[in-house]
Amino acid sequence: MSITQIKTGKNKGKYRVRIQPTDNETGKTIPVPSKVTKTSSKREAKRLEEQMWVQYRVHKEMNLNVLDQPFAKALDNYVEEERGSGRWSSITTYDNWKYTVKLVSQYFGKKKAPIVKLT
Repeated sequence: MSITQIKTGKNKGKYRVRIQPTDNETGKTIPVPSKVTKTSSKREAKRLEEQMWVQYRVHKEMNLNVLDQPFAKALDNYVEEERGSGRWSSITTYDNWKYTVKLVSQYFGKKKAPIVKLT
């Protein structure tokens, strides 16, 4: 989308690369942080732009895959991810969340999570 050469500062001579994807439903621009190239090569800036688009599309597809699975399964994956990352210091927290997953599974069954857009 946008490749501009930086004129001043510590990155003078390098390029700032920015992409601006839009949401198909709302038409609003999705914020993606800009990146600065490591060298002052325009070719590198174009490669970085392509790489940013690929990363955005992969992330978007990953989010759609989460919405395609049952709500209880998505919640269980979240709980396991939090435990694996070490964010929960107490085993009690993990046990409480697993109990919540059990209740959600019993209540919702195989229903998928509703898509809610916050404006």
